[in-house]
Amino acid sequence: MATLTNLGAFSVQRYIGIHNQLLTRALERLASGYRINRASDDPSGLALADKFRTQVRALQQASQNITLATNFIQTAFDGMTESVGILQDIRDLAIESTNGALSTSDRQKNQTEINTLITEIDRLATAVRFNGIKLLNGAFSSIGPTGALIGGGSFVGSLVFHVGAYSGAKLSTFLSTTSAKSLGVNGLDITSQLKASNAVLLLNSSISRLLSRRARVGGVERRLETAKNMVDIEANAHLATESSIRDADVAAEIVNFTREQILLQASTAMLAQANLVSQNVLQLFRF
Repeated sequence: MATLTNLGAFSVQRYIGIHNQLLTRALERLASGYRINRASDDPSGLALADKFRTQVRALQQASQNITLATNFIQTAFDGMTESVGILQDIRDLAIESTNGALSTSDRQKNQTEINTLITEIDRLATAVRFNGIKLLNGAFSSIGPTGALIGGGSFVGSLVFHVGAYSGAKLSTFLSTTSAKSLGVNGLDITSQLKASNAVLLLNSSISRLLSRRARVGGVERRLETAKNMVDIEANAHLATESSIRDADVAAEIVNFTREQILLQASTAMLAQANLVSQNVLQLFRF
């Protein structure tokens, strides 16, 4: 008795296995949306995609850091704006007190109101906070709470904001105190026409000084906005790069799926034909 080996059928079965594997892979990519679903799909591509994904997460966290820092700085800016308004109110009272038509009693009333406003300036200097942190009391200033320069002008404390995904991506700045003493208005006296005139000159200088400090804070906010824009641009670029490596090309995978489906059907039909050939050969041995 002879054993006949159907080499054609074996060959077709091998191709059926290949087409079935490729069909499954295309289906998996379409279902997951990823070209790389396991390390064996593309080891180097997976490593590179994971590197970009890690970087994206770091950049997204940096963006959140910058948003928090911006809110911090905006709070300080708004607090300074309130103090500027109070100084302008004090100057109005001082200008009014320079008028020779005012009596001593009128000037004393203005002085009382000014004293209250100066107290409010000091209250704001300690009350303006963000996340429980006092912003304008001199803790982050080149001028101490007493109004004296510390160490010849060195910072009492500095603000450091992390604005990127790298260890060196930092923005350092400081916030000047807005206490009445640092602005030179502590003990302001307008009880006489001459004193009121001198007070107007002093207040003009104080307002100019505070506006300059506020402008510097505004500049920090602008730098933070620029840093956030750059971080977001970098994050989007990294995200797009990761996507190009990891994600499946849906159109291409649909083409692959359809192709392998047709080839699998054709191979299955050919296997039936190959088996039919074997059956025809066996008919020759029947008597």
